[in-house]
Amino acid sequence: MKNPLTILLLLVTIAGAQQLVIKTNGVAKNYPAADGIEAVAAGNAAVTLSADTDIRLIVELRSPSRIEEQLNGRSFSKTVADRSRRSLRSALPDAEVHQEFETIINAIALTVKRSDVERIAHLPEVRAVHPDLTVSAAPVDASSAPPVVPNSAAAATGAGVRIGVIDTGVDYLHEAFGGRMGSGAVIAGGYDLVNNDPDPMDDNGHGTHVTGIICGNSATLSGAAKDASVFVYKALDQSGNGTTSAVLAAIERAIADSVQILNMSLGTPGGSPDDPLSSAVNRAVRAGIVVVVAAGNTGEYTGISSPGVAPLALTVGAADGPAVASFSSKGPEVSTYGIKPDVVAQGVNILSAKRGGGYVAMSGTSMAAPFVTAWAAGLKQLHPGWSADRIRDAVITNARSLGRSPFMQGHGIADERILSGTVAASPAQLSFGFDPPGTPLWKQQRTVTIANTGPSARTYSFSVMSGAVPGITFRFTPQQFTIPANGTASVTVDLEANNLMLGNNNTFESGYTGTLLAAGGDSITIPYAFIKAPVMQLNFNEVPWTVLVVNTAGYARTIAPKTTGTSFILPDGQYDVVTSFYGSRFVIRENVAVNGRSVLDIASTQAVYPVSFVPVDSTGAVMALGTVKGTHSFIEALVHQPSGVAVVGMGGGKTTAYSNRPKYFSAMSKRFTYGYSMTLQPTNAVSYTYDLVLDSGVTAAKNFVFGKEDLKHVDVKYDLSASVQRAFPVIWTSFTGRHASYSVTFYDGNAEPLRFPFLQQTFHTRRTSTFPIHYQREAYNY
Repeated sequence: MKNPLTILLLLVTIAGAQQLVIKTNGVAKNYPAADGIEAVAAGNAAVTLSADTDIRLIVELRSPSRIEEQLNGRSFSKTVADRSRRSLRSALPDAEVHQEFETIINAIALTVKRSDVERIAHLPEVRAVHPDLTVSAAPVDASSAPPVVPNSAAAATGAGVRIGVIDTGVDYLHEAFGGRMGSGAVIAGGYDLVNNDPDPMDDNGHGTHVTGIICGNSATLSGAAKDASVFVYKALDQSGNGTTSAVLAAIERAIADSVQILNMSLGTPGGSPDDPLSSAVNRAVRAGIVVVVAAGNTGEYTGISSPGVAPLALTVGAADGPAVASFSSKGPEVSTYGIKPDVVAQGVNILSAKRGGGYVAMSGTSMAAPFVTAWAAGLKQLHPGWSADRIRDAVITNARSLGRSPFMQGHGIADERILSGTVAASPAQLSFGFDPPGTPLWKQQRTVTIANTGPSARTYSFSVMSGAVPGITFRFTPQQFTIPANGTASVTVDLEANNLMLGNNNTFESGYTGTLLAAGGDSITIPYAFIKAPVMQLNFNEVPWTVLVVNTAGYARTIAPKTTGTSFILPDGQYDVVTSFYGSRFVIRENVAVNGRSVLDIASTQAVYPVSFVPVDSTGAVMALGTVKGTHSFIEALVHQPSGVAVVGMGGGKTTAYSNRPKYFSAMSKRFTYGYSMTLQPTNAVSYTYDLVLDSGVTAAKNFVFGKEDLKHVDVKYDLSASVQRAFPVIWTSFTGRHASYSVTFYDGNAEPLRFPFLQQTFHTRRTSTFPIHYQREAYNY
């Protein structure tokens, strides 16, 4: 096969590398890989995934942590906690242990083989197994507009308050921090969780900038908590990345250092209110620490990262002057339909300390959160007896509305005026959750308590300020009440939704929202939200590789989740759900009815039927693929026949890195067809292709055994110019679906080339199915 010169020249430049190449609808992309890599198709794009056999986990144990016992009024038994961790370590002698925890969570962070995950989950001492996800802090590029300079003139400066900052560390030698760290300095202490030493020196710059907003004090800037004692915990490395386990370790150190306010300008995509980071934040708040978290910078609805989705976190979005910044992540939190963020604060072009000296402007919710942290410290100074919840409620209640959805602004924009607020509502926002569309009259009740810290009594009258539409009715008991000076009063809020009059919401952000008003001498507003829609909520035991939700009425959506839960708003009807996990594990749920809120718990362990194949060489001898030299590539597709939509996976690498593991399926009907094809090139002079197809459903294990007679032998001669001395044969394996096509190959530019006369022996299993996997051969000049 003759090739255009442009292609030959392109491949000459990369001939020495090992690369997986994927074509999506004809557009190729290269993925360098030393040994192997895998990918899944999400929509019309390929998402690469690690093919590593190792995985980092946080294994949570059944025996409670120190804080869990404290919150439940029980004594903590270190002996019991140590025994449970020791038992886990003895059960996993080959695991690499990274961290052990007992204060905020009783758990061990470790690296194990992926094949051990299921066994670990079933150990008697294990409560749950969580992925140890990457946590990041990344600012947004600043604009050319004049910078916003922290220049606090508030009387409350955080004196006597202990603040913790979990970030990339801090350049405590900077003039804004007095040039030192230790007793009597504004940077009172800290720890480096990345290098495991007591010196949290910043090697990135993000943490220095964040800390400067909180407590920096120089001729250039004046942080609102400049008189606080600040402890900085370096949990993120030079690139601004870290792990969930490192952040958990930092939270435990912050607790040991008795911090009262904790800033976390970081996050991991997705997340849930129950993941380890969110749970740790919730427990820290219940133990008395105000935890301020950046919302994230995706700019998307339902885009708030963990631990910003933690219900008790004080989650902060970014404002750009009198508007919400375009990059600021928005709510709601989809598993509970909770209002997030809680507030916004200035987060665009914020000037603060620069690592190594000087000052620099940065943008992001990372810059907004430390403003709120500093003001929370001011409230703690003014009201040392206030609980973490009380401070959080005061910050939210006294933020000023920007007139936007609560999923964009929370309660509104926070500024220094929150320090002079004398009222607070608890809860400061009302998230009513999910209104089942099939319920004619949906009722909810909440109690709101208002605290008055002013010197005189206040009288309030409750009403609906905005969001009043036919079908939504509120009642307040009592509707009018008086709160004495330094006292509290409670009102019962009853919501009735007449679903015969309310349409279904089409997106999570378009739920029913509004504002309640407590009118009086110092009026209070309370945002509320609920959603009326058919919702499918999926919960996974581990992060899946891809999820397909499809029906026969034309609906199809494929995503590659980043966490162990996701939700969809769907039209009423019946759906099939396909979830693929690491190791070609497919869990199929058919005919799932959605007409309200359908919750599915999907576990990789539900794929119980193994499907395997035994490859042979041209003599009929079984090939032990992990010991065969050369390269391989594969493609697999699980096709929903009524719609033609498929879950597609692909990959390739050195054959010595290939594990011929079975594929696993839950029960599935003939509605689905599965095809798999692997191409193996022990050398460039010979290739094997093996196909298998499942087109009659799966209800039991199946093993495909190939014999010599199943292989068809074809000699291929590449038609190359006589001037070519060496060539590299490439075999593309392609799946062509009804809606998209994918092709994959893996080549090793360091392999021995094919030489004149450019003959290649090929062997492939004989086809008995019309499954749409096919092949194309090319040869490239060295």
